[in-house]
This record gives sequence, structure tokens and C-alpha cells, in this order.
Amino acid sequence: MGDVPGVEESVEVRLYQLEEEFWRRKQNIQSGANQDHESRLTALENKLEAVANQITKFEGALLVMLH
Repeated sequence: MGDVPGVEESVEVRLYQLEEEFWRRKQNIQSGANQDHESRLTALENKLEAVANQITKFEGALLVMLH
């Protein structure tokens, strides 16, 4: 390929373009995963907060019953 004028440069340019595209896609995949993890963590935090509130109410009801 080096014998054909212009081919060597165009191959380098195309390889560079493919590498850039690869890194962009990898970033997009990681960003998507991070967003998914963030939403799952937020949902989990909300559920844990709801459970904590229920436990607090239960503790209050137990204290009322014991006194």
C-alpha cells in the first residue's frame, strides 16, 4: 500500500477516525451505564428511606404500647 501515492496517508487518517469513534462509543456506553447506575442508586435510596420511615413509625408504636 505504501507504493500507491496517497493511500498511506488516507489509511492513517481512517485509522485515526476509527479510533476516535471507538473512544466516543466507549464513553457513551460508560455514560449510559453511569446514568443507569445513578437511577438505580436513587431508587434504592428512596426505598431505604421509606423503610427507615416505617421502622421509625413502628418504634413509635411499640413505645406507645409499652407505656
